[in-house]
Amino acid sequence: MSKRKMITWSVTLLVALLVVEQFTSVNLFSVLFMKKEFESYKYLKDGVGSAHYEVVRVSENSYLTLTYDRTNNFFLLDDIDGIKKIDAKGEVKMFVSWRKVDLPSRTAYAFNDSLVFDFTQEEMKPTPFSEIIFPEKRSAEEWIALFESYYRQASIVIYGDKLVSQKHDFYPIYMKINGDWVLMYLHDYFYFQLDENKQRNFEPYPRKYNQLILLEDAANKVLSGWITQEEYNGQLEETLEYVPQKIKTLAFHKDCVSETIIYTPIPRVLAGTGYYHLNKGDEVIKFKENGLKLSFTKPKSYLYHFTVPKENESQCKISFLKLGYPTNANKSGSKGWYVIRRKTNH
Repeated sequence: MSKRKMITWSVTLLVALLVVEQFTSVNLFSVLFMKKEFESYKYLKDGVGSAHYEVVRVSENSYLTLTYDRTNNFFLLDDIDGIKKIDAKGEVKMFVSWRKVDLPSRTAYAFNDSLVFDFTQEEMKPTPFSEIIFPEKRSAEEWIALFESYYRQASIVIYGDKLVSQKHDFYPIYMKINGDWVLMYLHDYFYFQLDENKQRNFEPYPRKYNQLILLEDAANKVLSGWITQEEYNGQLEETLEYVPQKIKTLAFHKDCVSETIIYTPIPRVLAGTGYYHLNKGDEVIKFKENGLKLSFTKPKSYLYHFTVPKENESQCKISFLKLGYPTNANKSGSKGWYVIRRKTNH
């Protein structure tokens, strides 16, 4: 065989191998990166960890919001069925059903039309409103004068969404005055505004409360909001420093074709299993999870590692892991949120 034919044959073979690798579920090159050690890796839901750390599931739902109270050093996870308070050790300490309350954005207080649920308390003791004020039978001038007198005295002012439990069409205003809570409904002459943080405000009367923050996956530049990929312009988090703690992909093994190019049998998306390492302290947490791979792109894990800001790392050592697999074909069944914490016996 001539040298020219040899080169042509070699290039043709290489192209054919690349096509097989990129457009089919056959593993040609990826098997070179597979190790015997991977056989012992477990899925997240099956319980993974290291010598001193454990990864514990706190929700089976992925589209949630996780916030952090930097002053009181705890987290709120607004799960589908209710609100969970998680302490700085990663333990779930409180749960309040969504059927009972509404939680205004970025606050540590939940409400219904008669009670206040204060998550800053060590033990949850719902507090009744000392006064509930409706706007009927008051002119706009009378209402704003009354509001201003309460506003000046209040240490906490929260502008809420309409309550699920209410039977009228007024927006609630929650005010804490000398230890008592007052519920005052907005007069229909006035209206709330939405600021750049997507929170309700009432100009020129700024809200008054300790605003909770979102955690960040600094490696992927996403926050722990309801939709992880959403951009948060002008958020408080932009003023904070988060240290990247990346999840390392060691290998990806293709299992099957997940999606084809429309009107053709040509694979577009391949489903498979990724093998990962996550450093925690001086240790490595090892696990495997489902992922997807588009042709000629790197595999995507849909794993996010959320941490507190750098200045809070000394008071809070836990972090959170989210698996937000985008389809229902998550064979591992690991979709959801996990807390990464020290084992209780260490």
